Amino acid sequence: MFILRRVDPEAGQINTNLGDYYTLILKESHPKQFEKAVKHWDADVVKKMYGAVVFDDDNELIMPLYNGSQYYVMASDGRTFDNVSPR
Repeated sequence: MFILRRVDPEAGQINTNLGDYYTLILKESHPKQFEKAVKHWDADVVKKMYGAVVFDDDNELIMPLYNGSQYYVMASDGRTFDNVSPR
């Protein structure tokens, strides 16, 4: 099981259960996939994003990744699996 941890300077720490797998879509690396994932979203919100995490196969939920926050994918035991923060 994976958990997305967002560390936001204003909101603190937010954890989201991603389930057994997730797909990371970065705006710069995969622009077509990114545009498809957020095509119905408000343009002002999309401008603030550098990517998105798609999870929950049944519902295809999308978690936005905003500039200015740090993001870590954590394993169920609390270890950092991946740092998906902007570089």
